[in-house]
Amino acid sequence: MNRLFKYFLVVLITISGQLSYAQNKELKESLIKINNMLKGMAEVSIKKENLVVKFTRNGELYRQDKVMIDELDAKMVEYVGEENAVVLRCSSDNEGCVFRNLFLKKRKNYYSRLNIILKGKEKVAVDLTKEFKIFLDLYQEN
Repeated sequence: MNRLFKYFLVVLITISGQLSYAQNKELKESLIKINNMLKGMAEVSIKKENLVVKFTRNGELYRQDKVMIDELDAKMVEYVGEENAVVLRCSSDNEGCVFRNLFLKKRKNYYSRLNIILKGKEKVAVDLTKEFKIFLDLYQEN
């Protein structure tokens, strides 16, 4: 019995490790796709458990949004046409989860959403919305 239990435990650890590796690979691929779509406008990265989005204009960092990934609502990611923006919202129990630093205005504040403005790039915005949903679903499955 003890030997059977050890065998089962080894198989379980091996399978979970392989699933975790596959999921990490998918997560990295999703992040690469997001950054390719945002090239020249913003850069998205994961720092510990945070999603960090750095916005640049003329090569200069002007804004940084930081949010714990688990506090975003994957179902509420949407493209808002009137604003020309892809919007990632905080989950209902985590209002104000996005910490925004506006470097040029020297302002810091908390917001209930992270918005990425994409004027004149509706096709990119639609694709980016889909990819952010995939990214958040993959991350939050862990």
